[in-house]
Amino acid sequence: MPELALDITGRSELGLVRGNIEDSWQGCARMAIVADGVGGRPAGELASLLAVQVFCETTRGGIAPTEAVRVASRVVAAVSLSNPLFTGMCTTLTAVMLDCREIHLVHVGDSQAWTVVGDEVTLITDEQSVAAALVRAGELSAEDALRDHRRHMLAQVIGSKVEPQPQETRLPAHLGDRIVLATDGLNEADPGDVARLLAKALPAQDLVDQLVAATYDAGAPDNVTVVVADVVNGD
Repeated sequence: MPELALDITGRSELGLVRGNIEDSWQGCARMAIVADGVGGRPAGELASLLAVQVFCETTRGGIAPTEAVRVASRVVAAVSLSNPLFTGMCTTLTAVMLDCREIHLVHVGDSQAWTVVGDEVTLITDEQSVAAALVRAGELSAEDALRDHRRHMLAQVIGSKVEPQPQETRLPAHLGDRIVLATDGLNEADPGDVARLLAKALPAQDLVDQLVAATYDAGAPDNVTVVVADVVNGD
């Protein structure tokens, strides 16, 4: 049975409103990761960069992904306390790792990840906003949640005093599968357009560029990062 690997294509864009990019991403043959510094907090770009770097380094050192998330959170929290300019900085983090013939997802925040198997697209992340938690509890309708101010309030983040409890999901990996990660800037695009683009058998760079273009068509009020990880033959 051939060894599998990830072929990574990604792009971050400023958007039309933000003054700087607070997203970070990284990819390699075994991993793809995105992080989004939380808006309204200081040093979001530093928080996301630190989270990505620490997560990558610790998992490469053999630490399990869930624990690596918590290590990253502790490092971001410690740096936040080290300088008044960084106080309160925090970030989201969503990563997929290829482990033999299995995809291992860890997720904190409101970025999104999809698997694309043939033309079947499946969202594999749960939105960890306060509004989404109320929807899951039956206290708020999905329609009302789209207009609720708590949609932008995260239930947990990397860098908080409260240790994150990441969503953790394992899925089988097959040659030809695709995983797509995106920060919440993509949420501004029309969901139907996003779904149609994901279902097309587009080259990875074309898919990244067209998803980013869809956010600009919608006004691009936030940074957006899109990362495509294609499962390929690693031999």
